Amino acid sequence: MKKREMPSLLVYGLACLLSAGCTKPNPMARSSNPEMHPLALLQVDKQIDVFDAGMEKENVIPTSADQRPTWVVSGRIKNHTRWFVESVWVEVHILDKQTGSELDSTIIKMDHLRVPPNDGVVAFSQAVRILPPARPWTWTYNVISAATEPLHGDIGEESQ
Repeated sequence: MKKREMPSLLVYGLACLLSAGCTKPNPMARSSNPEMHPLALLQVDKQIDVFDAGMEKENVIPTSADQRPTWVVSGRIKNHTRWFVESVWVEVHILDKQTGSELDSTIIKMDHLRVPPNDGVVAFSQAVRILPPARPWTWTYNVISAATEPLHGDIGEESQ
């Protein structure tokens, strides 16, 4: 440390001690009026993509009271935000192939994903219980909700 810097640091330190809630200036701060860190994403259809999705029946005999077959839904999630995404909710719809009418649906909630910001991608695989009909059917899905990490989810923040 240069001797000429010492008085300015002493003045800064003394000023901090005399004022309440003084914090060291952050040279990495993006702006004087930063955007608030969201917990729930508001435009989830534009901020989160699910792609390469597939659904396969699992060859397991149900042992619980719920006797519907188990299906595994898998794919990848892409995060278009600048925050780490912790959870994503995807609604799966079973549709009649001829009429397009909905026959069954379920919601998959995936927690602790930590999808990286700025177009980061994470794979997922979740088991669901649904009872597709005996007649021809198809399925579709849509992201209905997503949430960022509650603490230190901003790429500009340091984690503790």
